[in-house]
Amino acid sequence: MVAPDKHPEMLDFLATREQESHPVLLLPWAGEFYGKYLTSAVQIYRLTNVPALKKYLSKFVEKLISLQAEDGYLGVYEKSDRLTCRVSEEKYNVIAPQNWDLWGHYFGMMGLTLWYETTGDQQALAASCKIADLLCDKFLNKPGEMGSRMDFYTNLSPGHSLCLLYRVTGQQRYLDLAKQIVDVEYAKNVDYAANALAGKEYFENEISRWEALHGIMALAELYWLTGEEQYKQAFEKIWWSIAKFERFNHGAFSSGEEARGNPYDRLTKETCCTIAWSAMCIEMLKLTGNPIVADELELSLVNAIAGYELRDGYCHYHTPMDGRRSPPGGLTCCTANAPRGFGLLSDWALMQDDNGIVLNWYGPAKYETVVKGVPITIQVLSDYPRQGLVFIKTSAKKPVEYTLKLRIPNWSKQTCEIKVDGKAIKGVKAGSYFSVTEISKGEQTIELDLDMELYFWIGQKESAGRASIYRGPVLLALKRQNPEDYIDFDDTWRPYIGAGISTFASNGSGARFVYRFLGDEITWTGAQSSQGGKAIVKIDGKPVGQVQQTNEFAPFHCHSPVWKWSKTGLGKGSHEMEVVIGAKKESSQENWISVLEIVTPKEDPLFDLNKLNPKLLPKDSDDNAIVQVQVQDVNGRKIVLSDFDSAGEKLNPYISWLKIKDFPSADFSKQNPLRSVRPATD
Repeated sequence: MVAPDKHPEMLDFLATREQESHPVLLLPWAGEFYGKYLTSAVQIYRLTNVPALKKYLSKFVEKLISLQAEDGYLGVYEKSDRLTCRVSEEKYNVIAPQNWDLWGHYFGMMGLTLWYETTGDQQALAASCKIADLLCDKFLNKPGEMGSRMDFYTNLSPGHSLCLLYRVTGQQRYLDLAKQIVDVEYAKNVDYAANALAGKEYFENEISRWEALHGIMALAELYWLTGEEQYKQAFEKIWWSIAKFERFNHGAFSSGEEARGNPYDRLTKETCCTIAWSAMCIEMLKLTGNPIVADELELSLVNAIAGYELRDGYCHYHTPMDGRRSPPGGLTCCTANAPRGFGLLSDWALMQDDNGIVLNWYGPAKYETVVKGVPITIQVLSDYPRQGLVFIKTSAKKPVEYTLKLRIPNWSKQTCEIKVDGKAIKGVKAGSYFSVTEISKGEQTIELDLDMELYFWIGQKESAGRASIYRGPVLLALKRQNPEDYIDFDDTWRPYIGAGISTFASNGSGARFVYRFLGDEITWTGAQSSQGGKAIVKIDGKPVGQVQQTNEFAPFHCHSPVWKWSKTGLGKGSHEMEVVIGAKKESSQENWISVLEIVTPKEDPLFDLNKLNPKLLPKDSDDNAIVQVQVQDVNGRKIVLSDFDSAGEKLNPYISWLKIKDFPSADFSKQNPLRSVRPATD
């Protein structure tokens, strides 16, 4: 309810499109903001039913529709440049010649259609149809014309929203254009569906960026609308490929904004990418009814999504597995999109199938729905995901028979029974739905006690020798100190976003810092980018080398790797590390030397996963933590691990890949996509 007021440019970009020049920098994706915002906001309204939000959104939609051109155009460019997807950089003060005009209209159609479905606003439906009619008039039955636009992986996304609009209106040409996009336009660029059916992994496509997921979701919709099996098969293959290679330990998707075939990669984890993955997961859940897909949605929600969202209307752009989240900015693609992560819960928390109701989310809630014409209320009483004990109370206005399916998460291995009105029912199996059938009376109570024993993902590649520790759906992480609290910086150092990575840094020649520590080894991490500089490192007064954080391959934030430098064999006892910034490297744009953190074995404890002795700590009223678990390291020290969300609050550094002694690992499988393993038992 604050975004359009804080960021009037969300609609002002549309209102000023016919002016000679835009007064501010116009990003290629500037036309997406209103649609992403509206989609997020409508889904939040569906989840909460808050009247004030509905009133606020009604005014927003009214103003938005007033800015639509006669021909249906609802973007940010003047007449001569509409839907060309290429513009003059000088004319609009843009950073690149391409524009994502069709991409912006994809989100516009989606937001307006969802608003109509939720409220019955006929003007919103008419506005969405005018966009679709404009696209059909310009591109339908002109094969290759739409796919020839720059950045097809964004600008072919309307195929998905055209399917959604066809569901509402039955307008055949909306479906015809959606099929043309999927069957013809992609084939002239990168045919994701055909490649998947041929056995190619998603990251092996010539272009494997995150934006393409929105267009790929048209495959699932086209299967429902046409019954053509190849759409379903291709969609499922792409989903499983992403789950295997591109979904990270905290539920985020893609690295550096694209697929790389490595779930341990350390490039940036953008908020919008995770939203796209979660939206795709919902389509997969609807398509397959596989509860493991709901596990994936929950993993992303309680970790990556909760982790990127802030309490002041902003969000982090980058939410890494280890490190520090990027400071929030103004109006960005992620700011407009971020609340949708929570809003998507309205699509998967409670669902229906041919037999009745499917309950996927066990957080406290009250649901009202209708089965066989009878109003049903389902109340969930729990402290989930902190605790696994869940009480479900159902009531009906009059007796009715239906089936209630309860998701038994794949991680809940020891859930042996469910109690219905106090009577134990056995046969519960992890990774499946448990059906409570033939419910015919007005009220009943179901008790479900999920297994919250710790389990692990044993890392490989960049995470070799480390593990992620989970309790229920919650990823646990170790908080670290902020570098300014334990390193002696001179007064030239300050907070810095080094290529999307939040660090403490300086770019002044001669700037220095000193770090005093105990132990035989040390590891220093920072940001690596085209703005990186070089520095001299001394330990105990002796030069031990020159470091440089320049990466000429990484000019943009989304492609910037974490920089790492280590030194071992220093001997026991106390040491002093001094770093002095040197002269700027000729090829570097700047001279930044940055510190994400400096750690020794004391700050990076070693764990024996069979001897953690976990203990759930009481809730702290002064702490936002959902879960805090006390464990012990190999030296018997008591270490507190926090849920991933709270571990990174207030830009606090953290790690979720923890150093471990050797432990058996598990490979990815469709039965165990999180590669989870458990402690040894007697």
